[in-house]
Amino acid sequence: MKSFAQETHPRRLRLLLPLVAFAILLLMVAALGAGAAPAPKKPAAPPHPAAPPAPPEPQHTTLDFQEENQDSAAPESDDASRSTSDYWIKRHAGNDDLVRFGENVTVPAGRTVMGDVVVVGGNVDVYGNVNGDAVAVGGSVRVHPGGSLRGQAITIGGAVLNDTGRGLHGPSVSLPSVTTWLSELSVLNAVGQGIQLIKILFSILLAAAFAWVANAVAAERSERAVAFIRLHPGTSFLWGLGALIGLVPSAFAVVILGIILVITLIGIPVAILLIAAYAVALILLIIWGSLVGMTIVGRWAWKRLRPLEAEPALLKAMLVGIVTLAMPNIFGHLLRALAFLVPPAGALGIAIWVLGCLLSLAFWLVGIGALIATRAGMPPRFVPAVARPGAMPPAGGMPTMPPPPPPAAPGIEPTAPPPATA
Repeated sequence: MKSFAQETHPRRLRLLLPLVAFAILLLMVAALGAGAAPAPKKPAAPPHPAAPPAPPEPQHTTLDFQEENQDSAAPESDDASRSTSDYWIKRHAGNDDLVRFGENVTVPAGRTVMGDVVVVGGNVDVYGNVNGDAVAVGGSVRVHPGGSLRGQAITIGGAVLNDTGRGLHGPSVSLPSVTTWLSELSVLNAVGQGIQLIKILFSILLAAAFAWVANAVAAERSERAVAFIRLHPGTSFLWGLGALIGLVPSAFAVVILGIILVITLIGIPVAILLIAAYAVALILLIIWGSLVGMTIVGRWAWKRLRPLEAEPALLKAMLVGIVTLAMPNIFGHLLRALAFLVPPAGALGIAIWVLGCLLSLAFWLVGIGALIATRAGMPPRFVPAVARPGAMPPAGGMPTMPPPPPPAAPGIEPTAPPPATA
């Protein structure tokens, strides 16, 4: 019995050892699984309201300088890109403009000027944005790469420089400096006065040609008009002034009459001839009247220059008068050309020029009035004179008709005149 019990006891041990080892392995696996398992979730707290996002910095704003630092250009250490930068554009009088005197203004990169930038005595450099105009008096406006100028770029005494192809959106205007502008103005003034002198010389030659024609065609008529001016200068002037005043009404009347004739269709040729005749007569009156007035001036000037000589002929008197009346205009334009060097010379030149124009107008009116009063220089109409008893015979020995006999009294027969004796 003992042997059997002793033999069965080791067998039981060999069977229990694997079971115990297996149980220990299961416990180890269970312990590992329990450690890896997530902890139980706690109840979640109520969520807090999310904070609103910070508003982004506006891209287009009016920049503002600090009062203690109003420099125009930022140093290299400050690129003016931070909101705490000292280089903001300052507001003026409640608007968005920037005005500076005697300094340069720089609009830094990343900054925008909503208004205009005006600098007197300095330059404008745009690295940022300018929505208005950029004006530099005595300086230049320059748009650097990355900059933008929406308005106009205006410089006086400087230049507009655009370093970027699209940064300058508006037009640009550049005027030279004051000294350059004045010098250019003086040059233009001298050129303009020279052109006026050339026109005066051309008018003298043209008037000389008309004088030759008038002397060849109507010398006697012109002399009669000149003689009338010497006898009645005031009457000639009044006739000329009346013709000048009636110029517009007469032209209007001719036009109205021509329109009436055109309406009838039959009078179209008459209307054309009427208007053409009025135009030709008006041109002849203006040219001829001026030549008659110049004749008076020419003979007056000739008498002052050569008092011992006789009066010049008609053509010579006309030519002298043409040159004499042109001299004030010539001197006036020469003095006006020197106005840049001698400012009073310009005023004196204008006064002389105005005086010359008034003199030309006066003698033109006198000449026109004389032609009208003498019916274009026609000889006066002579009325046969009746000799009175006891009057002297007319000069030249011309016989006069004897006066008629007085009428006889009633009841008395008239007596026959005595027979003529040889």
